[in-house]
Amino acid sequence: MTFLRLQRLFSLVGAVVFLVVCAVQVPAAEFGVLFGRVVDINDKPVAGAEVYVYNSEDVKRPGDYISNRTASDGKYRLVLPDGRYWAVARQRSSDAQTGPLAAADKHSGEPQKIEISMDVETEKDFTVANLREAARLHDKKREDYFRVQGRIVISAGPPQKSYVMASSRLQTAIEVPEFLSAWSDEDGGYVLYLPAGMFNLAAAAEFPPAKECVLGQQLNVTSDMTDIEIHSLCRPALPDEVPGKTP
Repeated sequence: MTFLRLQRLFSLVGAVVFLVVCAVQVPAAEFGVLFGRVVDINDKPVAGAEVYVYNSEDVKRPGDYISNRTASDGKYRLVLPDGRYWAVARQRSSDAQTGPLAAADKHSGEPQKIEISMDVETEKDFTVANLREAARLHDKKREDYFRVQGRIVISAGPPQKSYVMASSRLQTAIEVPEFLSAWSDEDGGYVLYLPAGMFNLAAAAEFPPAKECVLGQQLNVTSDMTDIEIHSLCRPALPDEVPGKTP
């Protein structure tokens, strides 16, 4: 055997040994299971929904992990590495996995924080609703709720399909506000039911709205109200506008 062949043989053996050592030293991933059901507002299983799992609170992007589409029993199951995650469920009428939801699409709302541990099965159910169903949950439930109606007027152009949200607690909505209208009609008309009190309002064109959204218009509700124009459009909050956040 020539010297050149011996040199090539030793180089090959060395490379194989290096790869074996590297393989032994790489720690094995540790996995847990996330499972549960996706249901509607009547607690009935939802078919065709997916659970999107993210490694950060930013859920307006493609999911880091996506479950199987649920069957008629609404069940899903995901195997995930150990760690902390944020999850939402969506049922889309199209095959798109990102972008604004259509009027008929359903969403579970604020992302749920989930801890996954090795060899542990974590159960989490999600309730999904479209905007009309979510608004229906806040419809006139008591006699002291007042009907507020009017038009969304954001610009001089044709009315944009939007909805109105209201909060009695904060001008900056950290989560989905507690009061929502359904989608506005073709003329920008909306109807919202609110108890008496001072409210911060804004219109939004996407559901769910942006996290930390500023509700820039105030309204003091004392009775049924008509012809209330909404001029404020939900916008992302600045650091000094978010309660508890240091600029």
